[in-house]
Amino acid sequence: MSSASLPSAYSEELGNVMMGACAIKYTSQFGATQAQADAICGCIWRGYVATVPFQDFLAGLQTETAGAEPEWAKKVEDGCVADPKAY
Repeated sequence: MSSASLPSAYSEELGNVMMGACAIKYTSQFGATQAQADAICGCIWRGYVATVPFQDFLAGLQTETAGAEPEWAKKVEDGCVADPKAY
């Protein structure tokens, strides 16, 4: 994906893509029900939007692609797994 095609801000479309991938992860890898995955993933998305500057989010996607999870992603995800209403 060229940098010209990258989004410049959080959007509903980006959220839908992220939520879909997240739900697959939680249902297939962790055995969550669809409702549980939806709650956790919705929380994670809201947490990113609320706490992570968009450019950091984009850089984090590249880091995750390389196999490392950014600290901010782990913090949001852990918080949402513990309490899906955290954000």
